[in-house]
Parts: sequence; C-alpha cells; structure tokens
Amino acid sequence: MLGLGGGGAKNAAKPSFISYITPEEVGKDELLGKNLRPSLLPGENLLCEANSVLKYIQDDISQQGVFGKLLCTDFKITFLSEETTPADAESPFKNKLLEENDIPLPCVDCIYGVFDEKKKTPLFGPLKNKCPKKLIICCKDLRVFHFGLKYTKEEEAKMIVNGIVHHCLSSKQLKLLFLFSYAEATSNSRGVCEKSETVMFNTMKDWRMELDRTKGNLTYRVSSANECYKISERLPQYFVVPGSVSDTNIEQQKGKGIPVSIKYFSVFNKMLLSNKVYASVHSV
Repeated sequence: MLGLGGGGAKNAAKPSFISYITPEEVGKDELLGKNLRPSLLPGENLLCEANSVLKYIQDDISQQGVFGKLLCTDFKITFLSEETTPADAESPFKNKLLEENDIPLPCVDCIYGVFDEKKKTPLFGPLKNKCPKKLIICCKDLRVFHFGLKYTKEEEAKMIVNGIVHHCLSSKQLKLLFLFSYAEATSNSRGVCEKSETVMFNTMKDWRMELDRTKGNLTYRVSSANECYKISERLPQYFVVPGSVSDTNIEQQKGKGIPVSIKYFSVFNKMLLSNKVYASVHSV
C-alpha cells in the first residue's frame, strides 16, 4: 500500500482501506451454492432458499466469510457451502441430526436485520420495503450467525428472510414443526394404533394388564376400594394389594390412612420399606 501524506512525517496517517469480498472475486454471473442440496430427514420439507449468501466468519474483524446457500425447512435453518473454514473443520457442534451450520427453529431467540452500517433492527414480521443487507440470527444456545445478503437476488433475499422470521418467531407455527408431523407420520407408517400410548395406570384395566405382564396376578390383585376417592384423596382410585387383603379391610382404615408393613430380612441385614398396601389386620 502506498504511503499517505508527505514523506518523513512523524505522525503518519493510519491506512483507512478495508478489503471486502466482492462479486468479482467469485464471479458475477455465478449463483454461488445453486448446486448444493441439503440432507433432509425423512418427512422434513424444504420451505425456502437463497443462493449467493455470505456467511461471515465469527471473531473476524475483516468481514471475511464463505459463500453458499441459506435454506429454511420445517425443522431447521441451515447453511451449505463448498468452502470450509477452520471453525467448521473442528465441528464442535455436531450430532446425527444437526451439523455445525444448522439451527433448529425452536432454538432461534431473536432475528435482526442490518439495513445500513449504523444500526440493526429487530425483525418481527414480513418485510415491507427494502431487504436488509445482513441477517443476524441469535440462538438460545448463545450462538450468533451473521449472513450477508448483499450479493443475493432481491426476491430470494426477501423470501428467505420472511420465511425464517415467519417460521421461527410466530407462535402459531409451532404446531407445523417437522417433529410433530414426523411423529404422526411415523406412527401411521408403522401401523401403530392410537391405543399404544403411555400407560398411566388410571384404570383397573391398566393395572390388570401390568399384573398379567409381570406375573403378579398370582399373589396380588387390583383393589377398587378407593374408587371415586371415597376413602382418601391422596391415593389413586385403583392400586395393587396382596390377594389376602379384602376391600373391607381397606375401607376400615378410612380417615386413618392406609398402613404399610416393614419387612426385615436377616439374610441381607437391612430393612426394606415396602411400597405395597397392607391392612393392619394382615399378618406378614
């Protein structure tokens, strides 16, 4: 770089030239990233995309970055590029579902648009007038992504910005997330009926099925003495008791609480507190 001012000056002016990546360095007519294809999970749908997006390298004051394609699906925001950076090569954030440049939609905390170099504007809805030159995505896991849209076609830039804001910040879109629809599709594809839900043991049938599964029906039975919570509101309506304990024995304890027994096993030399219900008249 040539010196500024007269020769031999004691306080020479600091160089003010900053080098930026320009379209000439990558080719004006080439849409960077147009041939890249995302790796989608089964059932995941692509919503919108934009080519020639510049992802700025974090912690780099020279505003350098890599060009690629920015996409938004019903599961995540992802950036694809044929170039690699040292940070991406290390891949500190990567698993079987997400890559280093993937952002799950529920992980997005706030989105900013930079329309000029002076300030950034939070985005809450669709763009009305011009498109921002830079898109900043702040994540709930403390990651921050900076995407440059200066060299992106205006219609593609508006589409990707509106798509990201709409699907990340709109509470009504939560039910449209990929994971919910994917779970339903998986259940239907496997032929799982609606009855295959988590057993909550709220009915006598649930307890009987559990006793049949564990072969506990030989010594235990299901009691309905507390049906409609007529004995105690702290106990479930149906629970398991030893087969020798009748509902009459349990009803006699109304207002007194249901007693439990403590078994002592000398072989193991320790006390075990049984969580099963015993009547006080029952000899253990």
